[in-house]
Amino acid sequence: MAIVFDGSTGTYSDLGASSFTLARTVGTDSNRLLVVSVGLGDLTGEVTNHVNSITYAGQALTKIEEQTNNPWGTQGCYQSMWYILAPTTGSNNIVITCSEAASGRICMGAMSFSGVAQQAPTASNFDKQVGGDYTSVALTTTAGAMVVSTGAEAGSLATEWSQAGDDAVLRFHYNAVGMRFFGGYRPFTTAASQTIRWDEIGPYSIRNTILIAASFAEYDDDSSSSSSSSSFGYSTSSSSSSSGACWAIQDFTMLIEEDDLSSSSSSSSSSSSSEGYSESSISSESSSSESSSSSSSSSSQPYDGFCWGEETPIGANAEVWTTWKYKESASVATNTGIWGDQEIDDGDQFVSPVKDTGGDRLKVISFTYNDYEAGFGTLTIEWRGSDTPFAQDSNEIVGPVWQSYTIPFNTDLRYIQVKTECK
Repeated sequence: MAIVFDGSTGTYSDLGASSFTLARTVGTDSNRLLVVSVGLGDLTGEVTNHVNSITYAGQALTKIEEQTNNPWGTQGCYQSMWYILAPTTGSNNIVITCSEAASGRICMGAMSFSGVAQQAPTASNFDKQVGGDYTSVALTTTAGAMVVSTGAEAGSLATEWSQAGDDAVLRFHYNAVGMRFFGGYRPFTTAASQTIRWDEIGPYSIRNTILIAASFAEYDDDSSSSSSSSSFGYSTSSSSSSSGACWAIQDFTMLIEEDDLSSSSSSSSSSSSSEGYSESSISSESSSSESSSSSSSSSSQPYDGFCWGEETPIGANAEVWTTWKYKESASVATNTGIWGDQEIDDGDQFVSPVKDTGGDRLKVISFTYNDYEAGFGTLTIEWRGSDTPFAQDSNEIVGPVWQSYTIPFNTDLRYIQVKTECK
């Protein structure tokens, strides 16, 4: 499936604000990608501001790269590039939150695509220039890749920019006061080391410039594989897979069911105990979110849930794997990302985002998953929760303590997180 450009938008804003909104309409084609870049410039001093976060339709984007170029103590610039897989279709707002109110111009641009492998960029790079008449980066692409690149230039002269290559496409170019911001894309049919170059058009040498480029692989139509369903730590069947990982999880569901008064009053355990359900109350250890629902107490009512790795789950909110991180780390779990594949190698520990389960009501939480491959080693599941929000990468000194998961449990804790590990 070739990568197809879906559309782009951009703008720039005046001084004094720390949050900015940009509307973007994403199409309905499958295997979507949204890339957002932000540039900040300051004619009179160094840029100390940076982007704290970007969301689209309320979903957080992942940062690819950010750089600051302040060589002179004046006319400084900053740029960062972010992305999100499977962005919500239709018209939604991109919300950019900075660390402080902008003391110079802020420019922003967004491009969306379809036919993209649902994984992190296969390569990225940046270049910082002071003077000269071009800026370039080198990176290695996969066959059929799309390279997205954006640049920010601080200075008082209105230069223009053009990307080298007959197949390169310019999507936005803004000449704000003291700031140039430009971006586009370029497809590559073969896997090779490539040079992404932007040239200045005009009589002036460039000032302080930052160029960021990222390569995204095309979606592989032949990558699908039959799946098998599993209970935790045990595979009921397995299919062939070339991942080489201990486990390759197709999808993972956190199912939330609301307990009524009769079930909550008959439970003698603590509301946050993992022993809130006895073995005898479970008819079977199910292998899907639907059967997990029927195996819990008959007085429970389906409430909601989250499903990672499935683009159109039933009875749960769709989440992409790239929202997970390595345990107690700010790094994205790089061997996750496509719909239906979290690859867990021996010793890996991945943690989900901290999910708001909707208040302090007594609820039953269960975890189910389907796997492509149950390899060597044992897959274990742990969870933790709190009445108040906590960071995804919090360790057990500042965050809640992890608890083993074996069967559905009832709890009134609002914020829940899950961890997968291969031992």
